[in-house]
Amino acid sequence: MAVPELQAKVAVQRNAFPKTTKAFDWIQYVEIRLEETIWQGKYLIFSIGFLLFLIYELAHFAKFLSKNWTG
Repeated sequence: MAVPELQAKVAVQRNAFPKTTKAFDWIQYVEIRLEETIWQGKYLIFSIGFLLFLIYELAHFAKFLSKNWTG
């Protein structure tokens, strides 16, 4: 005895709402491209962050040295 396939009462079609589908496809495309761009630029982003951190630490150390040298 075979089990009959269950079918939904309302069949959802891909193009039932073409403008909404197009908008969500565009949003998904932008999200994917943004993620790819960020991952491609990760070395640049992390390098700039490290460089800014290094400048901050060196400035903090220079302030410490200037306070100690002046007495």
